[in-house]
Amino acid sequence: MSKIAGAMAALGVVAGLGVAALPMASYAAESAPVTIRATVDSSIAVTTNEQSVVDLGTVNGSNAGQNTIKVTVSGSVAKYNLGVIDEDDNNYMVWKDAAGTDQSDATKTTTTISPITGSDLTGGWGFRKNNDHTTAGAWAAVPVYTAATVDNLVQNAELTDGEQDTIVEFGVDITGLTTLKNGLYEDDVIFVATAGA
Repeated sequence: MSKIAGAMAALGVVAGLGVAALPMASYAAESAPVTIRATVDSSIAVTTNEQSVVDLGTVNGSNAGQNTIKVTVSGSVAKYNLGVIDEDDNNYMVWKDAAGTDQSDATKTTTTISPITGSDLTGGWGFRKNNDHTTAGAWAAVPVYTAATVDNLVQNAELTDGEQDTIVEFGVDITGLTTLKNGLYEDDVIFVATAGA
């Protein structure tokens, strides 16, 4: 082998070993870190449009009192459920004294208006979706807070344009409740919105 051929062979071996021995950075390039991001927004809210009282008016044994409230559900979910429940585990309208303090007695016969027991607004108080107002038997008692049902107004409805309104009607009728004291009777309810399926 000539001297030139030997030198070329030696350079080839050295060059081959040199490439293998070089660190990766000398023949590869890396980008700056890239953040992969996704925002999860399954938010849902319910408001009563700043209305805090639904006044059913003055009632007696010959007339019922009814009034409505607009409940708005908003958020980023596709579907939603809406329900109404009592604020506590007692769904009676309770007589209040002049200072606004609950004054129910032990028997409750003279100082409370019970929730209706059937589907008609008779001898108690209840609620219904307003667009059902022409349907007989559309009334229902407000469940107590511990009840699991929270879709007694709207079930799995589309949340169109991120906001939907529901008109809810409350009513009271004291037919047959002849021992009630005169005065103001109240109960508190809350509206619950959850994401639909």
